[in-house]
Amino acid sequence: MTGRLFLLPWHVGDRGDLTVNTLRRLQRLRVLLVEDPATARRELARVLPEGAPARRLLRLPSEPNAAFERRVRDALEREDVGLLASGGAPCFCDPGAWVVERLRARGVPIVPLAGPSALTALLSASGVEWTGKTCNTFTFAFFCRPAGGRTAPAMRDALARHDEPVVIFLPVADLPDCLRRLAAGGGGDRRVSVFFDLTKTDERRFPLANRVHTLTVREWLRVHRRIPWNRVSEIALIAHRREPSRR
Repeated sequence: MTGRLFLLPWHVGDRGDLTVNTLRRLQRLRVLLVEDPATARRELARVLPEGAPARRLLRLPSEPNAAFERRVRDALEREDVGLLASGGAPCFCDPGAWVVERLRARGVPIVPLAGPSALTALLSASGVEWTGKTCNTFTFAFFCRPAGGRTAPAMRDALARHDEPVVIFLPVADLPDCLRRLAAGGGGDRRVSVFFDLTKTDERRFPLANRVHTLTVREWLRVHRRIPWNRVSEIALIAHRREPSRR
């Protein structure tokens, strides 16, 4: 194969966060693997002078698909191909990792471009010192949905971690259960920062965007019902490391 697979990061809320390198590479690529072709075509039309009419947009299956892989390999026989994330870094909280794994095994060069990520935006705004002075590890849980009314095992395990920060992206409706589990075992004094509509810039659609509030778990359990959740689209939280005196 002569082509390379470029991993193209997208913005996570503001089109101005797109990198120059991503835009330059998009102008050269004619074949793109995308999560939703209609949405991707609209987004490309907003950032590229010529739009996306001449580009071939292939819908990326979320699970391994041999027929799709063959189509991608055929394209790579002729030219470079791009994998475009719908929000942030490709294959991280977005589909596509299976394509990368299979193509790398076949010797296809994989070229990742650096770009925006909701996780790094949250970590930078967290107030946690990440240079090793106090903590340089964390646990990350991304939309571990309950099954059959019970908290998913991955989420339960994450919430049980006390010695490092726990970063969680979750639906608004799951917050009360998450707080109750953090409170179990004497965790009511643990500090929790909740991030509202991180990186969103349209104040009319997201009036509480980029607000961060830090309270103890016990305080959140008292006040979370007073928050106008109907005006919030997405939340993330960081359960800070429990101090030794609070265990």
